[in-house]
Amino acid sequence: MLKDLFNNKTEYATVNTSTGEGDLFEKPNIPSGMWLKCDKCGSIIYKEDLKANQYVCTKCNSHFRLKAITRINYFFDKNSFVEIGQDNVTNNPLDFEGYEEKIKKSRERTPSSEAVITGIAKVNGIKVAAGVMDSYFMMGSMGTVVGERLTELIEYATAKKLPLIIFT
Repeated sequence: MLKDLFNNKTEYATVNTSTGEGDLFEKPNIPSGMWLKCDKCGSIIYKEDLKANQYVCTKCNSHFRLKAITRINYFFDKNSFVEIGQDNVTNNPLDFEGYEEKIKKSRERTPSSEAVITGIAKVNGIKVAAGVMDSYFMMGSMGTVVGERLTELIEYATAKKLPLIIFT
């Protein structure tokens, strides 16, 4: 039963199925970060299989949460995304305790510098203005910089008469 759970990827997980007398049950040796669990159906999915399926569960078709950079790479034409607005950086105008540490940790967990990445890109060769929220960065919370980046993006798209795409 446990072997079926891991789709015969024995080079990544080993399960002792011995049931001899006196044997102690041995837990599977599963390297950290190689398997993910679907929140919807509970299936355990090999991370590379999930990536190959564009982070859609191979069992129930539930969509996993994506980092902003991953969504950019999947959606926009290859190498067409040019970031704008990255000069706007977060500060702590209301002096929330521990806020700087939270920002630092979010920047370590994701390549994003803020909860939104804005830029100009192409979709099937058509130039667009784009904003992609990153829920891995403080759960995509909207602070002053997110508002400023989105406002600048909308103003740019309006001035240049570009289609605007925002993923939230």
